[in-house]
Amino acid sequence: MNKDSNKNQTFAEKLKEHTELSRKTGEKAQSLMAQAEKAMANSDGEKADKLLAGVELLLKTTDSTLQDFETNHKEEFLWLNSLPKKTIVSSRAG
Repeated sequence: MNKDSNKNQTFAEKLKEHTELSRKTGEKAQSLMAQAEKAMANSDGEKADKLLAGVELLLKTTDSTLQDFETNHKEEFLWLNSLPKKTIVSSRAG
C-alpha cells in the first residue's frame, strides 16, 4: 500500500484493504501449495521446494504488513472491540 494514497482514507477503507490483502494472500498461498503438491506428485522436488519457499516468503511478508497495520491502528481496533456486541438473528429462523 502506498502511504501517500492512504493519507485521506478512512479507517474503514483501510480496514477493507487490510482484509482484502489477507484474503488474497490466503488464496495465492493455497494456489501455490496446490502447485507444489502437483510437482511433488510428478517427482519434481526442485520445483516443489521453490514453490514452498515462495509460499513461505509470501506469508512472512504479508504477516509483517498486516502486523504493521494492526500496530499503526491499535487505537481504532481497541475502540471497535469496546463497542457493545449485538446478537445476530438469522432471517431464516422460524
